[in-house]
Amino acid sequence: MCTDEHAVEDRNDGNDKVDSVVVRVMKQKGNCTCRVSLNNNSGSYTVQMKKYQELSSSAPLTENCGLAIDVDYPEVKGILRNLSPIECTSGTNNRVIILEKNSVIEMKSRIIGGNFTRGYCMQIYRGYLVNAPEVQINIQCDDPEKTSTISTTHASATTKYKNKQIFTKEITLTTNSKENYKTPTVTTKRHNKEEEITSITYTKENDEKSTVTTKGYNKEEEDDKLKMYIYIGAGAGGVLMIIVFLLTTLCIRLSRPTNKATALTVEQQVCIALRFYASGSFLQVIGDTLGYDKGTVSRVVSDVTDALIDIKDDFVSWPTDVDSINRIKCGFYRQCNFPNVLGCIDCTHVRIQAPSDDEPSYVNRKGYHSINVQAVYDFEGILICILPFRRC
Repeated sequence: MCTDEHAVEDRNDGNDKVDSVVVRVMKQKGNCTCRVSLNNNSGSYTVQMKKYQELSSSAPLTENCGLAIDVDYPEVKGILRNLSPIECTSGTNNRVIILEKNSVIEMKSRIIGGNFTRGYCMQIYRGYLVNAPEVQINIQCDDPEKTSTISTTHASATTKYKNKQIFTKEITLTTNSKENYKTPTVTTKRHNKEEEITSITYTKENDEKSTVTTKGYNKEEEDDKLKMYIYIGAGAGGVLMIIVFLLTTLCIRLSRPTNKATALTVEQQVCIALRFYASGSFLQVIGDTLGYDKGTVSRVVSDVTDALIDIKDDFVSWPTDVDSINRIKCGFYRQCNFPNVLGCIDCTHVRIQAPSDDEPSYVNRKGYHSINVQAVYDFEGILICILPFRRC
């Protein structure tokens, strides 16, 4: 809903799953609007609105859902309007709406109390009238933070943004004939932004493509993109640093004294092992993915794992000297106001394949085979003890 996109239904009269448009609300944001109209509507026409295919997942299931949608449309003489808002568990059932010529259904999001955990998916569809002109459901949504362009049959339209009219759209009606066909011409002016849009004109004698010139940009979008690039770069840099560190540390242990051209380098061995650790997939799958034999992958994973175990004590060690113990105690006291704490202890189950010896002893309460591993961390989240089955 909070977008500047436009959509029309497929023309296939008589099927409510085809002759419809769907409004999806995926985030908690107020003042987003969607307007629904009927192209070629020359009289009164009936449309209906309900949650998509009556699915429970198409609307929130709790009373306080964090977001509501207000519904408004022009009154038709002699017919009572249903302007109940779409609000959490209410207002999502089927409602019948009568639209006259140039009438518009306007839906506007509104933030309410509660936690936003599930949005809305509302379907707006029409019936089929015999001997009636071919109508078509048209929907245009606006994001209050973006410039929007509407293609519609209305002679004029004014959009409200944050309860203030700040830009006006001048819209030329669609004209159809064999000699000339012109699409709507839209000129949009907005606060501190301008968009100049040249209409598309098509005739049998002339075929011109549209030209669009845009001035200004959305700084918030640029900032979001910049943040995303920073996160991606930081993540990639962190992974690269880990690989470089492992290569430096394990270089001597994994080097193979051979002159064979097919011998695996330390870099290849480390990457194969990291792939296996990260995916938890079968050795055959790892080999097929990276282009190595299953037996080669098995030996590499075993060698790298043994090398990491050999250097474990250089990085995971229990504090024994007085200075280290006092530093950890002071750190916990500053963070938690809890004296004389040396570490935070917890256990976790590491899934393993079923062993051949004493297999029932390795089945945990969740029904799969695992090793119960105990770990202790200091106040900085650094691992200082890790042992299976035993206490530190």
